[in-house]
Amino acid sequence: MRRFIIFIILIIFVAVISGCIDDNIIGNTQKPTEPTEPTDSIESIDSTEPTELTESTEPTPTEPLATEPVIEATEPVTEPITDPPTQAPTRPPHTVVITTQAPTQAAEIRFDANGTKFEGVFDSGGGLITGKMTFANGQIHEGSFINDWLTEGRMIFPSGEIQEGVFNNGWLTGGKITFTNGITQEGAFSGGWLTEGRMIFPSGEIQEGKFDGGWLTEGKITLSSGEIQDGVFNRGWLIKGRIIFINGEIQEGVFDNGVLIEGVITYPGG
Repeated sequence: MRRFIIFIILIIFVAVISGCIDDNIIGNTQKPTEPTEPTDSIESIDSTEPTELTESTEPTPTEPLATEPVIEATEPVTEPITDPPTQAPTRPPHTVVITTQAPTQAAEIRFDANGTKFEGVFDSGGGLITGKMTFANGQIHEGSFINDWLTEGRMIFPSGEIQEGVFNNGWLTGGKITFTNGITQEGAFSGGWLTEGRMIFPSGEIQEGKFDGGWLTEGKITLSSGEIQDGVFNRGWLIKGRIIFINGEIQEGVFDNGVLIEGVITYPGG
């Protein structure tokens, strides 16, 4: 019995000692340091994102000087003479020379039945070679003649119009016409119309190139202001080519009523 009691006491003693040791170990042991929570990666990215570009900081492309042409072409240029040109007589009125004198190389004056006055040198057939013909209506032809047709010289019409140059069957083919309104035409002519050359207006405007029916169709116009238009034209309007304005601006391309509708504009200074 005594042994049993001693055994029980020993068991209790061992249990008490074991409990104290465990408490001492537990009490003296430090808790591991808890890891710091990692910084939220999303928040970090948000905080370091570059500032978004606002309207005021967005790069603004350099705008051209203007979105529309600064200048429009001058309105239709001075209209040329488009009335049928003055025509010389289709046949010289001279039919029978009223003279019984023999042909001579000396200058003389003769008249025909229509009142036309011939002055100059005549051939053996009585035709004027060089000199002057004055018609009853006041028209004057002077220069060189073949069969009474003026071939080279000038015609002065009762209206005051003057044609000078080379003629064929009464028509000027190459030379110059001075109209009563001050317009002059110089160059090649067909049927009285200027076909290639230049037209000068009293205002100082000059048209040069190819013409049809009195209108410039291809070439160059220099206005009195100094503006230059060159290219293809339709009844006074540039339709394809370029305009050089007096301020240095250049427009090149396709035009409609003086306005560039397709092409390039070069502004002064670049």
